[in-house]
Amino acid sequence: MRFNKGDINELPNKAAELFTPVKCAVCGRGKGSLPHELSVLAIDNKSIHVTAVKRADDGDGIILRYYNPSDEPQTVDIKASGKMYLCSLDETVTEETASSHTAEAKKIVTVRIK
Repeated sequence: MRFNKGDINELPNKAAELFTPVKCAVCGRGKGSLPHELSVLAIDNKSIHVTAVKRADDGDGIILRYYNPSDEPQTVDIKASGKMYLCSLDETVTEETASSHTAEAKKIVTVRIK
């Protein structure tokens, strides 16, 4: 794949297209009532690249870390159950945030979901 000078901002999006989405298979004879498909969280902006989803180091919530590779701020709408807090990279809460917020250009954002 070759890029012209004006296409360099599209490089992270092109790289993300090469990733294979996670798939799971249902097996066994369980008679449970859980749905075959369930989303823990969702982000509506395709320009945002999720870099981590993990349990918080202190065990209090889920950490979502993402990156805005574009040259412009991006509006991000996170669908998840629970309150959301912006954090520093060491997962220290800095402020409560709404599910819809702005990710500044070329910045990493860490969100704690409780």
